[in-house]
Amino acid sequence: MTMIKSLLKAVSEQDENIVDELQRQIGHTPNIAWYPSAGLDFRDLIEVNRTKIEPDIFFHTDYSSNWVELKCGLVFNDERTKVFIDRITELKFKKKVNYIVNPNYVDFPDHANPLPKIYLLDLIVESGFGEIRKPVLYFFMENINFLDEILLKNKINLSHFIKVREGCGMGGNRKSISIAYAFLGELKVKHILIDNEEHTDKELINSITHKHNLRPIKFDLRNPSQRGIISDWSGYRVKVLDVTLTPEAPLSNEDLDIILIKIRGY
Repeated sequence: MTMIKSLLKAVSEQDENIVDELQRQIGHTPNIAWYPSAGLDFRDLIEVNRTKIEPDIFFHTDYSSNWVELKCGLVFNDERTKVFIDRITELKFKKKVNYIVNPNYVDFPDHANPLPKIYLLDLIVESGFGEIRKPVLYFFMENINFLDEILLKNKINLSHFIKVREGCGMGGNRKSISIAYAFLGELKVKHILIDNEEHTDKELINSITHKHNLRPIKFDLRNPSQRGIISDWSGYRVKVLDVTLTPEAPLSNEDLDIILIKIRGY
């Protein structure tokens, strides 16, 4: 898949070589981790090491740049690991995107950008194991809009889905991205890192399913080991689970109910 070059380009023509460099770095079928409502949390770059697959690139989303200020320098430090933003490059979509910040989905729609903003962040992670560099594409888009109009519409596969402290209630979100659980099979997700908060809107799931003419794929979740438990991530107990797909079988409402019960119970 030539996902990066087909969807995105640099705002400045002189930075287009950076997009070319990114495409070469991650290849045409990259492992992609998506962290909705990421804010300024980059802990996912570290915790995905608990899984068998290492992401080549990370997608972060948040609907407002009012409370997410991206700048070069130190962005994470837990005394064992440090994360730095080394370079920021502004990108844009090559084609017009159906960008919307639905006031039924967010608490502060007036804080959203009038148009989507996209930044490529080059991050450096320093730990006792040495230094690694990872690219993060930061999309200032509402989570459900991003799932609908970017991931599903463009048939982008993910290796990891991360849902931690998404901010439903008092944190700015009115509609939970837990609807994405219904599409884990469609997105070919292999690992999830999640809290047990779950508020799934099945009517919205059905609407998106019909819009894209999808046939959600059946899957199951399992906790591979005690390495699959993160006792405190932003105040939440987070589980690292493997996703096992059953490609020949459709995901029924009963199957989804069982999955959601598991998620609440882990």
